Amino acid sequence: ETCASYLQSHGEFSRISQLFQEQGIYQDMPSSGELHTILVVTDANYKAPVADSAAYVAKSHITNISVAPSKLNDGDRLLMWHNKYVTISMDESALRGNIIGHMQFNNATLMEVIKASDGYIYVISDMISTPTSLQDYINGLGEEYSIFKQMVLASGGREFDKANSKVVGIDSN
Repeated sequence: ETCASYLQSHGEFSRISQLFQEQGIYQDMPSSGELHTILVVTDANYKAPVADSAAYVAKSHITNISVAPSKLNDGDRLLMWHNKYVTISMDESALRGNIIGHMQFNNATLMEVIKASDGYIYVISDMISTPTSLQDYINGLGEEYSIFKQMVLASGGREFDKANSKVVGIDSN
Protein backbone atom coordinates (compact mmCIF):
# COMPACT_ATOMS: atom_id res chain seq x y z
CA GLU A 1 0.00 0.00 0.00
CA THR A 2 1.31 3.47 -0.87
CA CYS A 3 1.75 6.28 1.64
CA ALA A 4 -1.15 8.20 0.12
CA SER A 5 -3.57 5.28 0.11
CA TYR A 6 -2.61 4.36 3.68
CA LEU A 7 -3.26 7.86 4.97
CA GLN A 8 -6.50 8.21 3.02
CA SER A 9 -7.84 4.89 4.30
CA HIS A 10 -7.09 5.40 8.00
CA GLY A 11 -9.54 7.76 9.71
CA GLU A 12 -7.13 8.89 12.43
CA PHE A 13 -5.19 10.81 9.74
CA SER A 14 -8.21 12.38 8.01
CA ARG A 15 -7.36 16.00 8.81
CA ILE A 16 -3.75 15.96 7.63
CA SER A 17 -4.77 13.78 4.69
CA GLN A 18 -7.32 16.43 3.72
CA LEU A 19 -4.59 19.10 3.95
CA PHE A 20 -2.37 17.01 1.66
CA GLN A 21 -5.26 16.55 -0.78
CA GLU A 22 -6.17 20.25 -0.83
CA GLN A 23 -2.55 21.35 -1.32
CA GLY A 24 -1.82 18.88 -4.13
CA ILE A 25 0.68 16.79 -2.17
CA TYR A 26 -0.90 13.49 -3.24
CA GLN A 27 -0.99 14.60 -6.87
CA ASP A 28 2.70 15.61 -6.80
CA MET A 29 3.93 12.44 -5.09
CA PRO A 30 3.61 9.96 -7.99
CA SER A 31 4.91 12.45 -10.54
CA SER A 32 8.23 12.81 -8.73
CA GLY A 33 9.05 9.15 -9.37
CA GLU A 34 10.81 8.88 -6.04
CA LEU A 35 10.19 7.33 -2.69
CA HIS A 36 8.99 9.47 0.19
CA THR A 37 9.22 10.06 3.90
CA ILE A 38 6.08 11.65 5.27
CA LEU A 39 5.62 13.12 8.74
CA VAL A 40 2.01 13.04 9.93
CA VAL A 41 -0.04 13.67 13.05
CA THR A 42 -3.27 12.05 14.16
CA ASP A 43 -6.45 14.12 14.11
CA ALA A 44 -6.11 14.69 17.87
CA ASN A 45 -2.76 16.47 17.34
CA TYR A 46 -3.61 18.28 14.11
CA LYS A 47 -3.48 22.08 14.14
CA ALA A 48 -5.01 23.69 11.08
CA PRO A 49 -2.63 26.12 9.39
CA VAL A 50 -3.58 29.69 8.53
CA ALA A 51 -5.04 29.71 5.01
CA ASP A 52 -2.16 31.57 3.37
CA SER A 53 0.44 29.20 4.87
CA ALA A 54 -1.37 25.90 4.20
CA ALA A 55 0.82 24.95 1.21
CA TYR A 56 3.99 25.75 3.17
CA VAL A 57 2.82 23.67 6.15
CA ALA A 58 1.80 20.73 3.96
CA LYS A 59 5.16 20.74 2.17
CA SER A 60 6.99 20.85 5.51
CA HIS A 61 5.77 17.29 6.19
CA ILE A 62 7.16 15.46 3.12
CA THR A 63 10.54 14.79 1.55
CA ASN A 64 11.66 12.96 -1.59
CA ILE A 65 13.77 10.41 0.19
CA SER A 66 12.72 7.19 1.83
CA VAL A 67 14.59 6.97 5.10
CA ALA A 68 14.33 3.81 7.18
CA PRO A 69 14.36 4.38 10.94
CA SER A 70 17.62 2.41 11.20
CA LYS A 71 19.32 4.93 8.88
CA LEU A 72 18.44 8.00 10.95
CA ASN A 73 21.12 9.47 13.18
CA ASP A 74 21.17 12.14 15.83
CA GLY A 75 21.70 15.50 14.12
CA ASP A 76 20.65 14.36 10.63
CA ARG A 77 18.59 16.83 8.64
CA LEU A 78 15.93 16.08 6.06
CA LEU A 79 15.26 18.58 3.28
CA MET A 80 11.49 18.85 3.03
CA TRP A 81 9.42 20.00 0.04
CA HIS A 82 9.25 23.56 1.40
CA ASN A 83 13.07 23.79 1.02
CA LYS A 84 13.74 23.88 4.75
CA TYR A 85 15.37 21.26 6.90
CA VAL A 86 13.85 19.18 9.67
CA THR A 87 16.44 18.14 12.24
CA ILE A 88 16.43 14.72 13.89
CA SER A 89 17.42 14.49 17.52
CA MET A 90 17.71 11.39 19.66
CA ASP A 91 18.13 10.78 23.35
CA GLU A 92 20.22 7.95 24.83
CA SER A 93 17.37 5.45 24.57
CA ALA A 94 16.90 6.19 20.85
CA LEU A 95 20.61 5.79 20.24
CA ARG A 96 20.29 2.27 21.70
CA GLY A 97 17.47 1.46 19.26
CA ASN A 98 14.30 2.41 21.15
CA ILE A 99 13.18 5.26 18.88
CA ILE A 100 9.44 5.44 19.67
CA GLY A 101 9.04 8.32 22.10
CA HIS A 102 12.77 9.02 22.05
CA MET A 103 13.37 10.49 18.57
CA GLN A 104 12.27 13.95 17.51
CA PHE A 105 11.74 15.69 14.19
CA ASN A 106 12.39 19.34 15.08
CA ASN A 107 10.45 19.31 18.37
CA ALA A 108 7.84 16.68 17.46
CA THR A 109 8.25 13.29 19.16
CA LEU A 110 8.06 10.09 17.10
CA MET A 111 4.99 8.02 18.01
CA GLU A 112 4.90 5.31 15.32
CA VAL A 113 6.63 4.22 12.09
CA ILE A 114 4.68 2.77 9.16
CA LYS A 115 6.41 1.17 6.16
CA ALA A 116 4.56 1.72 2.88
CA SER A 117 5.38 0.51 -0.62
CA ASP A 118 6.71 3.92 -1.61
CA GLY A 119 8.40 5.04 1.60
CA TYR A 120 7.94 5.59 5.30
CA ILE A 121 5.26 7.34 7.32
CA TYR A 122 6.42 8.73 10.65
CA VAL A 123 3.58 9.53 13.04
CA ILE A 124 4.70 12.41 15.24
CA SER A 125 3.26 14.21 18.25
CA ASP A 126 2.98 17.72 16.77
CA MET A 127 2.82 19.46 13.44
CA ILE A 128 6.25 20.34 12.03
CA SER A 129 7.17 23.92 12.72
CA THR A 130 10.02 25.45 10.78
CA PRO A 131 10.72 29.06 11.67
CA THR A 132 10.87 31.59 8.88
CA SER A 133 14.48 32.47 8.12
CA LEU A 134 15.57 36.09 8.17
CA GLN A 135 16.21 35.85 4.42
CA ASP A 136 12.64 34.64 3.78
CA TYR A 137 11.21 37.32 6.05
CA ILE A 138 13.09 40.11 4.28
CA ASN A 139 12.16 38.73 0.85
CA GLY A 140 8.52 38.65 1.95
CA LEU A 141 8.38 42.34 2.85
CA GLY A 142 6.09 44.46 0.69
CA GLU A 143 6.90 47.29 -1.72
CA GLU A 144 6.82 49.83 1.10
CA TYR A 145 10.10 48.26 2.31
CA SER A 146 11.79 48.10 -1.10
CA ILE A 147 14.68 50.44 -0.23
CA PHE A 148 15.29 48.65 3.06
CA LYS A 149 15.16 45.24 1.35
CA GLN A 150 17.58 46.38 -1.33
CA MET A 151 20.06 47.71 1.27
CA VAL A 152 19.93 44.58 3.43
CA LEU A 153 20.17 42.13 0.55
CA ALA A 154 23.02 44.09 -1.07
CA SER A 155 25.07 44.04 2.13
CA GLY A 156 24.84 40.29 2.62
CA GLY A 157 27.44 37.89 1.42
CA ARG A 158 27.97 34.17 1.51
CA GLU A 159 30.97 32.62 3.13
CA PHE A 160 31.86 28.94 3.17
CA ASP A 161 32.59 27.77 6.72
CA LYS A 162 34.71 24.67 6.13
CA ALA A 163 35.36 24.02 9.84
CA ASN A 164 31.63 23.73 10.61
CA SER A 165 30.54 21.99 7.41
CA LYS A 166 29.74 18.31 7.20
CA VAL A 167 31.71 16.39 4.60
CA VAL A 168 29.46 14.94 1.90
CA GLY A 169 30.98 12.49 -0.54
CA ILE A 170 33.85 10.08 -0.62
CA ASP A 171 36.78 12.44 -0.15
CA SER A 172 37.16 15.10 2.55
CA ASN A 173 39.64 17.18 0.48
